Amino acid sequence: MLIRSAVTLFCFGVSYQALSAPTFYGNFESGTVTGVGNRNWRNIQASAPGRISLIKDTRGIYAKVQVRNYEPRSEVVMMQDAYSNPIYENLSSGIERYTLSVKIDPSWQVPAWSVFTQLHGPDELSTNPAFALEASNRFTFSMRAGDISRNRGAGYELLNGNLNKGQWVDFIITVKYAANNTGFVTIHRRNQGQVGYTQVLNLVNIPTLQYSSNVNGGRVGNHYMKHGLYTSPSNFTNTLYLDNFTRTKM
Repeated sequence: MLIRSAVTLFCFGVSYQALSAPTFYGNFESGTVTGVGNRNWRNIQASAPGRISLIKDTRGIYAKVQVRNYEPRSEVVMMQDAYSNPIYENLSSGIERYTLSVKIDPSWQVPAWSVFTQLHGPDELSTNPAFALEASNRFTFSMRAGDISRNRGAGYELLNGNLNKGQWVDFIITVKYAANNTGFVTIHRRNQGQVGYTQVLNLVNIPTLQYSSNVNGGRVGNHYMKHGLYTSPSNFTNTLYLDNFTRTKM
């Protein structure tokens, strides 16, 4: 059964934050977009050099991400641990919490679709992300998980999907990883200037990992995170800003 819950307002206190230390920081405070260790993304996939750049101001260091005319993507790819090993999500991942901050540029034009955070499924499946946060005229969420030979995927409206152009929006995504209906996804949101987070999506009793009964005997392979802008090719330029990406074991 699929359930989308009502809004809940709350603040994250010391006890919640103290559960564990983040295992990955993609927050660009190292001063580089990619590099070694668990404070850098592993790779960049972009249509041209310079589409992901760093800005330093009173906020700290964050990324400017741009996709220009008819380009499909500008993304950082693959979390990594302190020893520079790739971090994959799979059946052993358990429950993970991701934080991220996004600011949509005031010049934003509405594409047919665009993804700014995605869990990419095993490469051999060549399909939609297992899950994705998207931005077009609103923030939305989509999933294609479980047996993709049977599951075509679904999109979900957030209880607050306003883009709030020119303002930072913070998201917390909590995922229990499973290939069967024991998984869940919750998303909480906080607008710039707010203290508490509001729950905007709650999906329970769902698979959150992809596999295909027609590929590799139905084995569940490794998934990996991508962050940036992956969009329908359009005859305009779009820009957004990213900060504060972390992964924490729950």
